[in-house]
Amino acid sequence: MSEGDATDRYLARIEHLIASLRASGRLLVGDGHARTEACAVALHSSIGPEGSEKTPVNQDHGLVWINDSADPTKPTWITAAADGLTSAFWSERAAALAALAAARAILEKPGIDAADCLDAARFALADYLDDLREDLDATRPATQVPFRSTWQYMLDRGAILQTTLTVAWEFEGRLALVVVGDGGALLEVEGGREIVSACDLETERVNALNPRGDFDDEPAVVISRPIDRPYRLALFTDGIGRGLGVDSLALWDRLEALGGDNPPRSFIEAVCRDEPQSYDDNLTLILIDALRPR
Repeated sequence: MSEGDATDRYLARIEHLIASLRASGRLLVGDGHARTEACAVALHSSIGPEGSEKTPVNQDHGLVWINDSADPTKPTWITAAADGLTSAFWSERAAALAALAAARAILEKPGIDAADCLDAARFALADYLDDLREDLDATRPATQVPFRSTWQYMLDRGAILQTTLTVAWEFEGRLALVVVGDGGALLEVEGGREIVSACDLETERVNALNPRGDFDDEPAVVISRPIDRPYRLALFTDGIGRGLGVDSLALWDRLEALGGDNPPRSFIEAVCRDEPQSYDDNLTLILIDALRPR
């Protein structure tokens, strides 16, 4: 198996997942903003400040899907933020596969529970890994041995295709949210602000989705509850969380001060310029603004 073969398999899977989501609504991946009568959404994902110590690849993945046809049998919106583990091979691929697969599973079954949602993401990683393993076992030319050796080493260690995942959606007046790892989530409703999921600022070890499906990928947060409009939800990866520190709720005021169509992009551009040492990581921020019923 060559690295090109593995990349082709990955891209084919990604294209299929993206096409299935775009067939049923509007999909934003990595950057963008959109608005329907029910919600306004915006997101931005960045490799981080110039000269960051992270890898030269953005290992984060962020997406938002919105129901632009007002179909009551579908979620109002779906969002996912994933952060591939730097210690794992092809973690950026794990982040994209997990986020897209989880979103598609929710779209296909809006009342899905947390376990089935995570199983869909986990299966996407395991299925890709199985394909690569089959190719690796086949006889290949000697010119491909260096890549094969690297791949086999990571496979033997289990250090491959690992990612955190935070996914949320609204369906029939209920907010659902599932977190594996250290993703952050803030909720603002009339009368209060809440830290739904806090990034872990104390330890280097985090749970993560992986193809093995072992205890390391148990969810840290699972929420399903009625939600009244209007409300706002912010999701972010740990690069944003560590930069914000213990006062993560201050993010709301900073976003309001920035304004514009895409506050997450403005925020990330500002911290990369003005606070690069605090935000020295891949950065993903998603904002869902569920509008007041008309």
